[in-house]
Amino acid sequence: MAAAARPLVSVKALEGDMATDSVGVQMPEVLRAPIRPDVVTFTHRLLSCNRRQPYAVSRRAGHQTSAESWGTGRAVSRIPRVPGGGTHRAGQGAFGNMCRGGRMFAPTKIWRRWHRRVNIRLRRIAVASALAATAVPSLVLARGHRIEGVPEFPMVVSDSIESIEKTAQSIKVLKQIGAYADAEKAKDSVAIRPGKGKMRNRRYINRKGPLIVYGTEGSKVVKAFRNLPGVDVSNVERLNLLDLAPGGHLGRFVIWTECAFKKLDEVYGGFDTPSVKKKGFVLPRPKMANADLSRLINSDEVQSVVKPINKEVKRREARRNPLKNVAAVLKLNPYFGTARKMAALAEAARIKAKNEKLDSKRTKLSPEEASKIKAAGKAWYKTMISDSDYTEFDNFSKSGIMKLKNRAQEIFRDSDLVFPSGRKHGARNVQMDYGVRANRPTVVQTRCRWIIGDVTEVLDHNTWKLGKIARMLSNNYFVIRLADCIQLKEFHISSLRVPAPAAPHSRQLSVADKKSEAMNLKTKLARRGQVPYDAVPRRSNKKRKAREDTSVHPRKRTQPENATRACGLDGSSFQYRPPQFIREETDECSVASCSINDSENFANARERRRSVGFPDDAMSACPCTSGMDADAAADDEPAIGVHELELEAYQLTMRALYASGPLTWEQESLLTNLRLSLNISNDQHLRQLRHLLSSP
Repeated sequence: MAAAARPLVSVKALEGDMATDSVGVQMPEVLRAPIRPDVVTFTHRLLSCNRRQPYAVSRRAGHQTSAESWGTGRAVSRIPRVPGGGTHRAGQGAFGNMCRGGRMFAPTKIWRRWHRRVNIRLRRIAVASALAATAVPSLVLARGHRIEGVPEFPMVVSDSIESIEKTAQSIKVLKQIGAYADAEKAKDSVAIRPGKGKMRNRRYINRKGPLIVYGTEGSKVVKAFRNLPGVDVSNVERLNLLDLAPGGHLGRFVIWTECAFKKLDEVYGGFDTPSVKKKGFVLPRPKMANADLSRLINSDEVQSVVKPINKEVKRREARRNPLKNVAAVLKLNPYFGTARKMAALAEAARIKAKNEKLDSKRTKLSPEEASKIKAAGKAWYKTMISDSDYTEFDNFSKSGIMKLKNRAQEIFRDSDLVFPSGRKHGARNVQMDYGVRANRPTVVQTRCRWIIGDVTEVLDHNTWKLGKIARMLSNNYFVIRLADCIQLKEFHISSLRVPAPAAPHSRQLSVADKKSEAMNLKTKLARRGQVPYDAVPRRSNKKRKAREDTSVHPRKRTQPENATRACGLDGSSFQYRPPQFIREETDECSVASCSINDSENFANARERRRSVGFPDDAMSACPCTSGMDADAAADDEPAIGVHELELEAYQLTMRALYASGPLTWEQESLLTNLRLSLNISNDQHLRQLRHLLSSP
């Protein structure tokens, strides 16, 4: 690449010059020399080594101690160690580069080869290339100089600039030629050097500004520009590559004086004539007269003789596997398609013959027989769905229960029925009772006072289990320890009932005084399947102190004034219970339509209940009917008649409750308690609901 060849270069006149018109100067051949960035970079790197200051560490560094190795067998490394004692330094490693205070590896020497010799012709070619780059404005801009106001490149001014010797005058000259912006940029770039160089007399750094090249020896222009930061001054006969291409980068902004510009041909010669100042030096001739390679290739002269572009692209055919590709196997074996089709037809014929043979062996049913079998299957499926896990009742509770509850609500608003509003028996939603917790109804409360330590029966998972009250909570909830496990569970007061007493001849309670004896008794009875309801484990023989309970829970246990009222209507019929297990029982059932309402029969029923003993899980919690089932088993016919009356009463009650809309919680509790007291099974309850839904 060479600078643009122009025959003449104009000279910029300064203020105060006698000449009004500038005269053109011939362009020197050195500015048309080929620009070689590789040569410039290589030469600059070698020449910059000649300015290095030699350095080295002290010859005695790291060896200023009489250390010797301890040898082997001391369980330490063989590195020499500092002798002596009484200090931390004694015994430490020395001399080695891995030791603290030791010498460095390969200590630097003063006789290192610091400088580099560069061939004189290589240096001259590099300077010629750097001079040619100063005449190309694009390279000067690329280097970072501010030359927007410079009128022409290369910039040549009149010789009157060599007569100034004041810095103020030099600034005025730079402003006239449009180069002051670059000098101002260099001035503003002064900064402190990063690193340790600022401690070695290289504290400040700045960018490079314009380079002033003069031709008269001893000119005063040196004093005028030497105080401007970044501005350098040089003689045309002593041009240096380090000044023309700082950092090895081409394109330094150079301002020539007229006499210096004319001396370039004398100093560097031309392509054919050797230099006068440099013996035998001839400028290297460029390989190309025009460096615009793209213009040369696209010219008509070149395009008319070159071959056209070959756009045809030959692609290699991909290899296909004949075992997987049908087209490839057909090329190798054309009969493959025919054989494959014949095999498919043979397989279809075989399957057809097999199906015909199986159809001939099957017994064909008439449409009437098929319809009968289908109808029987549907009937069986309907029966299975209606009898399995109360599915029909779940559907009823989801769809039709709201209609019945809405109708029953209007009737009971105008009726005179009285429901127990003072006590909440834990009534639940019908859908929750039968859907979420199946067969877990609300149990009638049979005692109004419970305290910590009382033995009770708890309805847990549709089974009455014996337990002991361990803690009382708010809202009539109790924490109970069951007899068959050590886990504590929480129950509502509606799930508690008085344990049934044992036979009259065994009234004494089997109380275990120690925890180990209680656990042994419980383990032995559990193996036999018998856990007595009155086996109460105790922690010690100390008497339990009765404390006053100021909450809304049942009061502390006290002996009632009338034992007959607490234990039954006939006080002489059975023995009074010990004070430790006294309970207050209600004299009448909370169910309004109980089948036994007279006091005499009620007392007889209580006697029968005490004589029967512990009831099973199927019995109801109602005290007036839980003992009657054992006597009813002896006489089947009267029991069946009584149960039919109870079923009829339950049916009428259901019809009245579901007649006018949704039920209240008290009404649902009443219906649940009535079903349990009358021993209405779940199947009978569902049958009544189906009948109620089917009725108009």
